[in-house]
Amino acid sequence: PAGTVVAADTIYAQQKSSMLQSGVLLSERGRSGGFRLARDPSDIPLLAVVGTFDDIGGDRKCLLRQGNCSEVGGCPAHREWREASAPAFRFFERCTVADLLRDHAPLP
Repeated sequence: PAGTVVAADTIYAQQKSSMLQSGVLLSERGRSGGFRLARDPSDIPLLAVVGTFDDIGGDRKCLLRQGNCSEVGGCPAHREWREASAPAFRFFERCTVADLLRDHAPLP
């Protein structure tokens, strides 16, 4: 449906704007302009990209209460959530854009 395309375009524009503001992307105007990575892909962790549109930072959000997960007075799901979310956070922290591009054809 037409409304879906407009919504997707709006979300895409917001994500590009966030990545520009955070220094992940650069924008160039003009006939040969467009968007490109601001740094070498090996210097951009996925956390820097995903973090522009999803809050997956080191401060884990509590599953059952508002605010960050805490070691003191944690909710009943705290220990399991901490153990389950830590590997995912490490993946986004350690994996880079270059890791994703490895063994794939270069982007135009």
